[in-house]
Amino acid sequence: MNEISRTLNHLEDRDQISDQGPHQDGVYNYATNFIKFWLLRRISVIATRSGDGTRILRHWKYAFLLYHNAHKVKYRLEAFLLLAGILALFTERQQHQVIWNRFINLNGGVGKNLDGDYVMELLNKYAKSRVKLIGPNHTPDAVLRIGKTMMFCHDVSRNLENEIGAAPVSRDHKAQDVTSDMQKTVSELLKAKVFHHIPGRNHTSFPNEPSDIFRQFDVAAFHQWLATKKSEYARNKRAF
Repeated sequence: MNEISRTLNHLEDRDQISDQGPHQDGVYNYATNFIKFWLLRRISVIATRSGDGTRILRHWKYAFLLYHNAHKVKYRLEAFLLLAGILALFTERQQHQVIWNRFINLNGGVGKNLDGDYVMELLNKYAKSRVKLIGPNHTPDAVLRIGKTMMFCHDVSRNLENEIGAAPVSRDHKAQDVTSDMQKTVSELLKAKVFHHIPGRNHTSFPNEPSDIFRQFDVAAFHQWLATKKSEYARNKRAF
């Protein structure tokens, strides 16, 4: 937790400039914070596609703070358990496994890795669609057979489609060209000068937008939450 501690100490020690007053620009704050969130998310996606475990770990440290700030209690606990395991609890072998075995590449190729939990969601969705087809014949044995043969049947079907050149069944709409929409959006943003600091400007939808995504971070509450969780796990009491 040393890197997180250094970040929090920096937040505690720096001068707290008020986010209120005539010198602030709420629209500019919102625009820059949105870009910061987008960049954090983009970094996570790129790291996943590349299978970069160490970069994903660094992202989770920022995500930990963001989840706490946004009161996302389940994601916050997930971040705590992941970081606590890798940084303190796991053996060296387990650390290596958790960092580098988080990705699955279903089709092969560079830059096509997926998150393991996302792949599990896809498999659950596919399994439910198979189980739904058996209708009233829903029995534990039937479900077990589907579970054992599901991916084999799926691979056979996909290979056959590839051999005969058949397009896979899809309910997705055809991707539309959004170039024109993007150009119009950027044009409106430039016209509104959202990335120019104009003191005193504000917006009714976000009148109290902080100047930084961590500006309103409650450091004391975060330390208290960490202390509570460490105490619970030290006494073998599950936090769920």
